[in-house]
Amino acid sequence: MALEPLLAFVVTSAVVLVTPDPTILTVISYSATHGDCANGALVAGVALSNSTALVASLLGLGALLATAAFWFTVVKWIVGLYLLYLGIKRSARACGFRPPGRGADAALASMAVREYLRSHRAQSKEHETRAETASHAEDHRPGEYARTLGC
Repeated sequence: MALEPLLAFVVTSAVVLVTPDPTILTVISYSATHGDCANGALVAGVALSNSTALVASLLGLGALLATAAFWFTVVKWIVGLYLLYLGIKRSARACGFRPPGRGADAALASMAVREYLRSHRAQSKEHETRAETASHAEDHRPGEYARTLGC
C-alpha cells in the first residue's frame, strides 16, 4: 500500500475531527457550564463514537452501504426514527409527562415504604409510651423503692 493515500486519510481525518461540529460544540458548552472535570465522560463518549465510525469504515461498511443504496436508505430511516423517538421522549419528559411503567411503580413502592415506616413509627411510639407509663407506675408503688435497695 502506498504511503500517500494513508497520509491523505490521516490529514483529512485530523481536519474533520478538529472542525467545530455539533459534537465539539457540545463538549465546549458542557465544559463551560459544568467545569473541565465534569466532561470526561462526554469526551470518552465522543472518542468511542469516533472510534466506532473508524472501525466501521475500516471494515468496509461505508463501501458496502455506498454500493447498496437500498440498505443505506434502510439504515438512514432506522436511525432517523430512533432520533425522532428520543426527541419526543425528551420533550415529553421536559413537559412533565411521565408514562406509566417503571416510574409509576417506583412511586407506588416509595409510597408503600413511607406508609409502612409511618405506621411502624406510630406503633413504636405507642409501645414506648406504654413502657414508660408502666415503668413510672412501678416506680411509684409503695415499697418498690425499698425492694430495689434490698431492704
